[in-house]
Amino acid sequence: MSIRRIHDTEEFANNLDEEREVTAEAASDNSLDGTFSDSEQISENDAQPQSRYRRIVMDEEDSLDISYVENEQNLSVIPDVEEVDRDEGSFEAYLEVLEEEGVAEHVSVIEDQEDETSNDEVEIHEEMEGIEDNQDNKQSSTNAESSASKENEPVVDSKVTNEEEESFTTCSICLEPWSNLGEHRIVSLKCGHLFGKSCIEQWLRGSKASSKCPQCNAKASVRDLRIIYAKCVKVEDRAERQRLMEEISRLKKQNQEFEKERAMQKMKSQQDNKFIQELQQQLRMLKESTNEMGASVSGSTIGFTKKYKLGLFQTIDMSSRNGCCRVMAFNQWMNMLVLSTPSQVEMFPGFGIKKINTLDFKVENFYHLHSKQIRDLAFNPDKEDLLLSVSFDQVAKVTNVASNATVVSYSLGSPLWSCCWSKCNSGCFYVGTSSGQIHHFDTINNTENPMRTYNVKGSGPIVSMYYVQANADKGFYCSGLLVTRLNSITFEELTTSGNITHDFFIEGTFTHTAFDPVSLHMLVTSRPTDRNHHVSHKIYSLKTTYNENEHRNVVVVHEIHSFQGSTTMKVIERNCLTTINEDKTLLAIFNEESTNSVKVCDVSTSSPIQTVKPGANIIDILPFKGPDGEYVAMLSEKSLKTYKWINRL
Repeated sequence: MSIRRIHDTEEFANNLDEEREVTAEAASDNSLDGTFSDSEQISENDAQPQSRYRRIVMDEEDSLDISYVENEQNLSVIPDVEEVDRDEGSFEAYLEVLEEEGVAEHVSVIEDQEDETSNDEVEIHEEMEGIEDNQDNKQSSTNAESSASKENEPVVDSKVTNEEEESFTTCSICLEPWSNLGEHRIVSLKCGHLFGKSCIEQWLRGSKASSKCPQCNAKASVRDLRIIYAKCVKVEDRAERQRLMEEISRLKKQNQEFEKERAMQKMKSQQDNKFIQELQQQLRMLKESTNEMGASVSGSTIGFTKKYKLGLFQTIDMSSRNGCCRVMAFNQWMNMLVLSTPSQVEMFPGFGIKKINTLDFKVENFYHLHSKQIRDLAFNPDKEDLLLSVSFDQVAKVTNVASNATVVSYSLGSPLWSCCWSKCNSGCFYVGTSSGQIHHFDTINNTENPMRTYNVKGSGPIVSMYYVQANADKGFYCSGLLVTRLNSITFEELTTSGNITHDFFIEGTFTHTAFDPVSLHMLVTSRPTDRNHHVSHKIYSLKTTYNENEHRNVVVVHEIHSFQGSTTMKVIERNCLTTINEDKTLLAIFNEESTNSVKVCDVSTSSPIQTVKPGANIIDILPFKGPDGEYVAMLSEKSLKTYKWINRL
């Protein structure tokens, strides 16, 4: 393959006419075809290459001129020509030189069919090199004149439609943009139409019998393809698109990092606020102790119950039409007290909760949970924003109180009375039914059906249930559920194979059992009976002993004290045990229905220390720690009264 360059097309036309006249005279004299000058003749004995050549010339208007000659001497009429062998290195370098000189459009590509070149051809090229210098001078002057004339010409603003512009920049076969490199670079057929290289090759090879141009149906073949080195090619900028996609991915990752950082800062802020509140409480206590140092030193043996009493802090009217407020639960991590209440809108009946912020005791809006009365509420000890609720509508539901969204809901075959979370696995909880069964759910591994179901000894519903964790420091080595039914109290030890029942053999008609995990004491409340005409409140301690016959630990209870209550109990009430942090004094707080009062008793001395008059029958009592002290919430059917421990002096 060789490249021939024409320096001046006008002078080439003049020289072509002169050479044709000389050629005609030489033909008449039987001389050799294709003489280069009048002064030099090529001998008839010189070897002539028997080859057929294809000449392709692209003129200034970007049109292709294709012709065939029988040998290379017929190309000698082209004046001022340079020939460069097309190998892998020099061919690409020569094209770059042509583009720098601005004459790349005047190119003839000659495809040789024989590799050998005759000696006559070498002599012809040497003579043409001598003519090239004169042509370069004329070419430069001509270019200067043409450029000056172009500067004087008016600029015409051409408007191209979107369809025309798209046809200039896309392959008509695949309708995709051309590229200047690669498999889809621009090539042309001998008819002049442009295509992507890979597309037109596939087109022509797919129809060998009648291969034609896809646009004009002119005959074409793969060997007619010529690569176009265009000055301007509109190429799809995939690099910019890739850069933008990477930028989007980077921004998404950065946003995720910011969200994590925001969550961490929010948690840290909550912890700091909690720490500040504790410091403020300690400061107040130090001030009080400093002011009363003399009295506290002289009376160091005086207990907590001699120094403090419950004082009414706030009363909140729940505005319930028919009452029916029932149970409460406290979330210390969120400083939130929740209580069950019926809906106040007749069009949307049912039961739900109201949230009270214990920092300012503001009541938030009602949130619907169940269609029937709620019997129990419990917060998750590890994931504090999860609230478990059970109802007579046979549904157990886990709700996120921060977003008021239902996390999971289970529908069972009987009304539900009680519930509690596992303290060993934050994803497990237990619900007690009216038929005396306990259903074990795992929200992490199984969210559809209960993992296990335990049958509890006794009759009636499971009125209360509390998860007790093993505590080796206190000599308690079993983990399980403290379960209360109407006529029995048992400890259900939970093992990998099932449950082991520890029966306490306590007689009575039980309504509720309160448990204090610090002291391992429980307060059992039972209705009046024929033998005992008063409500009884008995204190028991939980212990484990080793049974040598059964070779295992056995949970047993010991009665410590018994308090006599009122003579009537029309509504099942929930009482409490609480430990005051200052001196670990254990207090029993229970309701007196006949007098609409609440009694506070010291368990260590079994003596009452205070009687509170809330003015209504209290059905749930819940102690909690606020930001500035210890409180006791007392819930009736229509109101909530909050009491605070205050100094007696």
